[in-house]
Amino acid sequence: MADWVKVAGSLTAISAGSRTTVWGVNAASSIFRYTNYDANPWINIPGALSDI
Repeated sequence: MADWVKVAGSLTAISAGSRTTVWGVNAASSIFRYTNYDANPWINIPGALSDI
């Protein structure tokens, strides 16, 4: 069983296809992809979405 890890930030929607394929959208419609790197766990992806 995998343990949950709290990551700083604020997403309004999140979608996970696998442990390393995680996407999120914040209240400003910005898109983020989880990188699994401790130094920069989320990177901003160009564009905007209302849901993911």
